[in-house]
Parts: sequence; C-alpha cells; structure tokens
Amino acid sequence: MKREPDKVFIGIVFFLVAMGILMIFDASSARAYVNFNGDYFYYLKHHIIRLAISVMIFLFFYRIDYTRLREYSNLMLLFAIVSLICLAGLKFTRFGSHRVIRNMYGFQPSEFARLAMIVFLADKLSKSEQYADDFFQGFAPLISVVIFVVFLVAIQPSFGMAAVLLAGSLMMLFVGKVRIEHLLAIGLVGLIGVAILLLSMSDAEHYAVKRLKMFAGEADKELSFQINHSIAAIATGGPFGRGFGKSVEKTYLPEAHTDFIFSIIAEEFGFFFSIMVLLAYALLLRRGIMIAFRARDSFGAYLAFGITAFFFTYITMNILVTMKLLPTTGIPLPFLSFGGNSLFINMACCGILLNISRHLKIPLTEPILKGRMGFFTLREDRDYFV
Repeated sequence: MKREPDKVFIGIVFFLVAMGILMIFDASSARAYVNFNGDYFYYLKHHIIRLAISVMIFLFFYRIDYTRLREYSNLMLLFAIVSLICLAGLKFTRFGSHRVIRNMYGFQPSEFARLAMIVFLADKLSKSEQYADDFFQGFAPLISVVIFVVFLVAIQPSFGMAAVLLAGSLMMLFVGKVRIEHLLAIGLVGLIGVAILLLSMSDAEHYAVKRLKMFAGEADKELSFQINHSIAAIATGGPFGRGFGKSVEKTYLPEAHTDFIFSIIAEEFGFFFSIMVLLAYALLLRRGIMIAFRARDSFGAYLAFGITAFFFTYITMNILVTMKLLPTTGIPLPFLSFGGNSLFINMACCGILLNISRHLKIPLTEPILKGRMGFFTLREDRDYFV
C-alpha cells in the first residue's frame, strides 16, 4: 500500500533550498561583480540551472520503486570506481591532481561514489545479515570495497570527501551489526594508512599536512586567512546579526558562497537564526531515522539510514570546520552551499528517502519499538526489518 510522502521532510528541504538560493546570491554577488564584468547574478543563475536539474533528478528517484536500485548497485559502484581510477590516472600524469571530470558543469566522481556506496552497502547488508558478524564472510569483503574507494578519493587528493565516505560507510556497517572490534581494528589500520599517505606526499601536495599544523596552532597566513575570517564572521554576528546583505567578511572569504556559507548566515542573521538552521538539519536527520525504522524491508531500512548518516557527516564536518573545530576540508553544506554535484546527489538522496516513506510498514504518525526507543534499537532489532 502506497502512503503519502513525508510532508514534514519536504517542508524542511524546501526551506533549506530556498535559504540556499537567498544566501548564495548574497554571499557571491560581490565576487561575481568583480570577476564577471559586473554580473551580480552570475553564481545565482548557475545555481538556479543546477537546481532545476536537481529537481528532475529528485523526481526521477521519487517516482521509481526504490527496490529497483539494488539491481544496479554493483554497476553504480563499478562506474564510480572506474571514474575515480580515471582521475587517479590523470593525477599521475603531467595533468596533475584532479577532482572533477570536466564537462558542462564538471562531473565529480567522489560525489557519485557517495550514492553508489550507500546503495551498494544497503544491498549487501540486507542480503547477508546472518554473516555480518563473521570477519571473512561478512565484514572483510565490504570493508575492502570501502577502503579501496576511500583510497581512490584520498589520492585525488580530497581528504575531506574521503573522511565523509569512510565515516558514513562505517556507520552503515555498524548498524548492519558487524562486530565492534572489527570496526576498531579497521579504524586503527586506517589511521596508520593516512599517516603513511601524508608522509609520502610530495611538497606540492603537503597542503593537508599544513592544514593539520594550522589546526594545531601553527601560524600559516595563507591557510589561516580563510578560517580566521570565518571565525570573525560568526563572532560579529551577535544574537540577531548585522542584517541581510550587510556581511563584511564575505568580501574576504574566498569560499563564502560554498564551504563557508554558514559563517555568512551567522554574521547576517545572528546566533538565534543559525540555531534555527541547525534545528532544521536536526529535524531532517530525525525524519530520515524515522523512515529507516519504519521501512517495509531491510534494504529500505539500510538505504534510509545510509542516506541520513551521510547527511549527518556532511553537515557536522562543514559546521565544525567553520568554527575551527576541524581542519579545513572543503566539504559543502547540503542545500545551502553553491555546487552542482553535491546538490544533484543530495536531491537524489531526498527523492529516495521520500520514495521509501511512501512504502512504509508502519506510518510515521504511529509509535514503534515501544519502550525501547533510541539509536541502538536499529542495530539491536535488525530482524524487525526482514
């Protein structure tokens, strides 16, 4: 039986998208005027075009039955891996490091890899739940794929996106009831691998090491310039902000309309409105978890949780970076930041979540798992989804 889509979820996404349109124009207009012959609307026009494309992507994933995605899970992951290998091939030639395959708007394989990884893990976890706690039959094959994809993203180099892929995938594996000691062991190996990778990088690629040193307190005028102005924007916003369009720091922040758009929101609208934006994200994540709990099958449950987990990592990493609680990573803020690939994939994920919400076993208005609510019930009551 098909149900009504989650209207609360739709409302939250609409609010964030509308806020994104407003803030992208505000944060980019001065830069666009200088760089594009007085065209204040340059970035806004491109964002509107990308938003129109993303709406079509959203409708596509909303209309098709989400269970059909599992038929293409291996193919999606293979395409992502091949694309990432192509970029790795460009890196080790005279063309240098790349994160985007150039076309009309630039195809970014690491963003598509996010969606491919969610679908792949959801498919495999739902098929082999009885082997999830077995290292060789359940855990090893899946974590090997995750590590390989994360490695391909890291050598672009794109350590922020690699961290997102790893964190989101590990959360999915955790809910898939793999053993905690297996996850901890892989985490330790991963830290050693990252250290080796950083030490093996050439001087031209040592920006990652410099960012870590800057985060630890070592002065670097070039790299600290952006984060210092981000902190200044947040600090000067006060309770109610300077007012729309009155940001001072957006003229200094090179990425004001992308990675640091939250700083401009805090400066212009103040602390209380910034909290409202964070609450909107929190409600978005809550609806995603609610959909996962009530999904009609295990594939839908893992798919919904995976999408929510990756949204959580994106939002958390971006906000912490703007407040200098994490090293600068280059991770955009979902729906608010300017960018094509991330917007396309985010809207695709929203379409899938709403698709799952139309086929729930239990309506969103009804309680579930009475007396045992909490994060770990999703992991403990895995059999509920079968």
